[in-house]
Amino acid sequence: MPRSQVVSLLSLPIRSDSRLTILAEQVRSRHLRDGTFDLSIDLATIDRSSLQVLLGGAEADRAFYPASVVKLVHLGAWLEALKQAGRQASEEEWRAVRDMLAESSNDATALVVDQATRSTGGPELDRIGLENWRNARTSINRRAAHWGLGSLEASQKTWNEGPYGRERQGYGRDFEARNRMSPRQATLMMVLLALGLLGRREDSDEAMNFMARNLKESSLQTAGFLGQSLPDGLQAWTKAGWAYAVRHDVAWIRNSAGREAVITVFTDRNGEDTEILPAIARDLAESIF
Repeated sequence: MPRSQVVSLLSLPIRSDSRLTILAEQVRSRHLRDGTFDLSIDLATIDRSSLQVLLGGAEADRAFYPASVVKLVHLGAWLEALKQAGRQASEEEWRAVRDMLAESSNDATALVVDQATRSTGGPELDRIGLENWRNARTSINRRAAHWGLGSLEASQKTWNEGPYGRERQGYGRDFEARNRMSPRQATLMMVLLALGLLGRREDSDEAMNFMARNLKESSLQTAGFLGQSLPDGLQAWTKAGWAYAVRHDVAWIRNSAGREAVITVFTDRNGEDTEILPAIARDLAESIF
């Protein structure tokens, strides 16, 4: 299928795979222990020649606070906005994208979201002003729906301390517009990025390089996450998220023979556990590769 014809996941040959589902369920059951925390696993394999994607998961459609995994959606929105505007990103934008993906910088993410939506933070707004601002900011959600991800909330920035002014207004009185995403949506988002289907290919490839992890070295995006225990000989592009009580990771993985997979693990009420994601990654990688 020519890349130019792919406008959403609905254009891809995607189907459920019982073997992946069984594997995800078995690994989830093995690591869930006494059930004192929440654990969801989602898996995908990618056949690049046919663009066929096989999916299987355990509790994969459950909504979580995604923490910094939401930056995958922010990246996709930025790539698409850049292409649609017909412009080249500045060096400063690329610096922000690099720091958002390589180091998970929240300050850098703020610029990427601003550029993707043409909406910035600032003082509080009146009702009409806030409606217009929210319409611009939630273009991220509408893009995600167009890509085939379904309903999610990815329009909020990630914070070191918290939102103020119109950014706080944008959450709603009771924070009902807090970011929300499922492991399946995270998997599919990574599939879109791995296949280079969003934005211009050269921009997508450059951005993905910032998520390439050296698995022989410990970093903030691998230590305590999936990349910590992946076997030798694999390449991995990952985006971890850790905030409050959640700890997540999404990894696009490829072996020397060209076999590709995406592993997504979301946990809640378990944010301080630095051992479970590496243990799950070890089990899954041995079975998939």
